[in-house]
Order: sequence, then structure tokens, then C-alpha cells
Amino acid sequence: MLVHLGGDVTVHRKEIVAILSSEVGEAPSTKEFLRVMRDEGRLINLAGESKRRSIVITPDKVYITYLSCSALKRRVENFLSEE
Repeated sequence: MLVHLGGDVTVHRKEIVAILSSEVGEAPSTKEFLRVMRDEGRLINLAGESKRRSIVITPDKVYITYLSCSALKRRVENFLSEE
């Protein structure tokens, strides 16, 4: 099942490694991780000018989204209950 992350972007729920709150993004180690992903072209900012609320990590890319962790969690749980 696909999980909508914002904009026109969806990922398969099985590809989601982690969903992190944007507050975690303020930690020095997370900032470094995001910088490396950006430098490698693997960071996708779906939040645009909106407030960054969540970071979604997949094996290939990292997505910054304006959706809250709880909204993303509900989307994943809804798909799990449908299976």
C-alpha cells in the first residue's frame, strides 16, 4: 500500500524505515545526516515554505514533509488495517 507524504509523493509503506518528528531534526547528528542526504541529492523537501513537521526515512531517500508524525502514523495504520 502507498502512503501519501505530501504533494504528489507517495511511498510504499514497507519502504518506510522511520518517521521522525521535526524536533529530532534539530539534533547535531540529525542535521549532519540531513546535510549528507542533501549533498547526495537524496533529500526531498516536500514542506517547501511550510513548517517542517516530520522527516520520513526510506532506504533510498529522506523526505521532509509538512504532515505531522501522528497524521503519517494514522495513514500507515489505516493501510495495515486494510490488509
